[in-house]
Amino acid sequence: MKRIAGSFALVLATTAGVHADWEAGVQAFQQGNYTQAIEELQEVTSENPEWADGHWMLGSAQLKAGRTSDAVSSLRRAYDLDPSTKMQFALGQAYVAVGQYADGASILAKMDTSVLSAEQRGTHAQLLAKALAESGQTDRAVVELAKAAEAKPDDAAVQYQYGVAALNAGDTDAAVRALTRAAELDASSDVLRALAKARIRQGRESQGESKLAAYRQATQTASRLVAAEASYDNVVLLGEAQLGARQYSEAAATFQRAAGLNSRDWLAQYYLGQAYTATGEYTRAEPALRRALDLTSASADQVKIWGQLGFVYEKQRSWDQAKTAYGRAGNQAAIQRVATNQETAEHNQEVEQYNKTIEELEAEREELERELGRLPGVGAQDDDEDDEPPRRR
Repeated sequence: MKRIAGSFALVLATTAGVHADWEAGVQAFQQGNYTQAIEELQEVTSENPEWADGHWMLGSAQLKAGRTSDAVSSLRRAYDLDPSTKMQFALGQAYVAVGQYADGASILAKMDTSVLSAEQRGTHAQLLAKALAESGQTDRAVVELAKAAEAKPDDAAVQYQYGVAALNAGDTDAAVRALTRAAELDASSDVLRALAKARIRQGRESQGESKLAAYRQATQTASRLVAAEASYDNVVLLGEAQLGARQYSEAAATFQRAAGLNSRDWLAQYYLGQAYTATGEYTRAEPALRRALDLTSASADQVKIWGQLGFVYEKQRSWDQAKTAYGRAGNQAAIQRVATNQETAEHNQEVEQYNKTIEELEAEREELERELGRLPGVGAQDDDEDDEPPRRR
């Protein structure tokens, strides 16, 4: 069977000299003069209303000219006259272009892709994936994009589209592979941002050394991203990766930088508090978390911040403040833990004070004995205790 790549040439060969309007229309199309092509080809279809290729060529010119509704009508007519793979492909493209995604998915899914080249299979998979995704069939869309990525391994756009779709679908490892390939082909900010997010998620889903390795790779990617585009969101992304990679001091500096770029967003302050908590700098963590509270009114965000504040207060043995913070976070288990630790600490403090008092009393007793030992005659009397008593004369 012939491939679609040769269809246009075949049409030209079999219709050469048939009609002057056709030849003029094809020439205008090839030169990119789509307005003239449409005018010429309308004459062709008017004189040859049952000729499928005439409607196909007219619809193709209309699609190029952005006249998508007209293109759908012309290509639908071509398909009705000749329901071939070539006509299906063109009509599917038109449906997607005009936003009729369900129709596009239906017509493209029927195609026999075995007659397509690898490049065309990739394009078909992209179109079908878009139609499926926009019509709510996201799982099938990811499958089609996987096919496109396999057919077009050197197409950065396809690898990026598949990587993002896989990430949204929860297939993190596949997303990392596709986005890594996309970054090798085109390290644009969009690609690096998506790859950094994928590697951060991979870190969250991993354990042990694999977890740390994923976060370190995320840090490298995010550093490249910030070097190219130092926006607030990108700097925050770098800080997230550094936190996961246990680069806490670097993360604190990064979130301070982010806060300088946007002083009205709570997230940088919250993460800054986390970084200081990780380094044990609780007195610096507290004001950052308090600032985060001031900057957000979303209850879910505030719950997270109160939880972190509770931990900071607990580590500082500010028991009452810790219980209040955990209460705001709705963490009853943490409140109970703090109460138990408080009782233990107070008991230990009492025991420590008691032991200290005993030590002080013992020291006082020893000092008193030493003072008594220094009184006049006390030592001499003690020395004569074994002497024979004096005799009477």
